[in-house]
Order: sequence, then structure tokens, then C-alpha cells
Amino acid sequence: VYLSDVNSQVIRSNQNDLIERTLRQVDSFFDEMNKLADQVNSDDRIVSKFEELHKEEFSNDPTKNFFDDNLLDNLDLGSALTSLNGATPTVWRISVYNDLHDYISGGATVESFSNVDYTLNNTPVSTLMNQLSSPTTRSLITGPTYDKWCAAGNQSKYFSMIRPLSKPYYEDNAIGLIEVQQDLDTFVEKVDFGPYQDGQDKVFYLFDDQGNQILPE
Repeated sequence: VYLSDVNSQVIRSNQNDLIERTLRQVDSFFDEMNKLADQVNSDDRIVSKFEELHKEEFSNDPTKNFFDDNLLDNLDLGSALTSLNGATPTVWRISVYNDLHDYISGGATVESFSNVDYTLNNTPVSTLMNQLSSPTTRSLITGPTYDKWCAAGNQSKYFSMIRPLSKPYYEDNAIGLIEVQQDLDTFVEKVDFGPYQDGQDKVFYLFDDQGNQILPE
């Protein structure tokens, strides 16, 4: 009986150690995405342009993407986002968009605006901007899901971290959204799931804050 109790304690201790280590790795994975979103929100060119678009909301056509018709701004902000992502991309894609149909990204190429247009039409951007302006809700993590900004040909899945884009000292008034995407394969590479990966008789389950199972799929 004593030996059995000791073995049970050792097993529980090892499981707790594994869970704590894995949680630190999960936190580190999403922290990288969060830091990139912080850098985007600190870029004066991006914030200034989206502030300008926000102020001109009643004069802009809400069905058109400003960056489709303004090549210099497209190149300038697209280059800024690509630079933040690094020469060897840190994440799959960084997107910045608002509730006026304006969208710009850096990282993996978006093949056509028709995909972006469809996604913006089916995303409650205004609601998210209001929700994420709350001091108690400053970020939203979704996924893993297929890449919503591209056609269905890509079968990989991605996590998204969505943060508000806002002026300094005006965090409670979002002028857009920042979305950082990272693929599930990179997540599994960076997070050591131990038994989840090596086929042992124990399985590691990962759930989101709503109780939905993420891994194993």
C-alpha cells in the first residue's frame, strides 16, 4: 500500500511538472505574438494612417479598401509590417484593419482582396473594436482555424491574436484591429507536449478558456 501511494505521488508530481512546463511554453508562444502586436501599435506610421482613416469615416466609401487605391500608403505600411515581422518571418502574417473595410498586411501574401472582402463582411469588426477597448479585455485569441484571409487551398491551421489598434494614451478608443497569425505546426514545434507527441499511453489535452478542446484535434 505504501509503495502504491509513493508511486501515485511520483506520477502526480511528474504530471504537475509537465503541465507547469508546458503552460510556460504556451505562454511564451502567445507572448511572442503579443509583443509583435505591441510593436505594431507603437509604429507611428500605422497608427497615424488609421487615425486619419478613422477621422474621415463619413467621407470614405465603406465598401472600398483605402490601400487598394493608394499604392504609396500600401507600400509604406506593408513594408512597415513586413519589417516588424523580420527578415525570417516570426509569425505567419500581421494584419491591420478597421470597420471601414481598410486592410493592410505583412507576412504571408494575401492572394486577392475578394478573400479579404468576404472575411471583413463576415467579421463583426466594430463589435470587436468596442469589446477590445475595454480595460478588462485587451486581447482575443482564436483558433486554430484555416487561414480566413486566403482561399481554401491552404489546409494549414492558425491561431490568431487580435488586439486593438489605438493612439497612445487613448487605449479605450480603438481605431482598428491588429491580428497576428501563427500556424499550428509552429505551435506544436515550440511547445513540448511530451506524451502527446511520443505516443505513450498518456494524452495531453489543451483547452481554450471556453472549455473547447484544441489538442488533440
